[in-house]
Amino acid sequence: MKERLKHDNPQRRRPTQSRSRATSCALQETFVRLLQEQEFEQIRIRELVEVAGVGLGTFYEYFASKEELAQVCLHFRTKEILLAIQQCVVQYANQSAFDIADAIIQAKIDLHRQHPQKWGKLYLLERHLTDRLAYEKMFSRFVEVWKKGLETSSDWPTQIDAAHPAMILQASTYGIFAHRFIKANEPIDIDELTRHLTQMTHGYLRAYIR
Repeated sequence: MKERLKHDNPQRRRPTQSRSRATSCALQETFVRLLQEQEFEQIRIRELVEVAGVGLGTFYEYFASKEELAQVCLHFRTKEILLAIQQCVVQYANQSAFDIADAIIQAKIDLHRQHPQKWGKLYLLERHLTDRLAYEKMFSRFVEVWKKGLETSSDWPTQIDAAHPAMILQASTYGIFAHRFIKANEPIDIDELTRHLTQMTHGYLRAYIR
């Protein structure tokens, strides 16, 4: 059963001011920290607000439920990765498609390196809470970044539509990241993971670039 107050206000506070934003961030950070220590179903809102140092009523000014808080955390996780790879595409424009793919992979690796257990729990949570439409929207945004990267590279064949290759690259790299970090209870060899991802993407790109 979801924990919530009977007098819950449907008009959530938007964290536009610095203090409000800090409160929202504190709740998100606390949730992610607790998620690394226990399963999502075990986290209780009363425990969360106690650790975050805010009142129970304050929680409901920002989030309708634990599920909504989790979805916000997932949104910012996705946005963080998306922004990182968008920067790669801009920075490496007019370089080879292989260099752009390497940069995208490295940007993802850098984000995941510090807190592998956190990312593993978020990937698991994403599978439980993200509906099909939200997933498709997210996935298409990443595909568009890959597509732009290929199209702006120096060696992509202009006669080939980059949409399908971009979809394959997103699906394969996302799948490997999610699978490996969900198993974050096992040691992760970052160098080996990077090498496998690079070999996979280079092998695929060679089907188009000779």
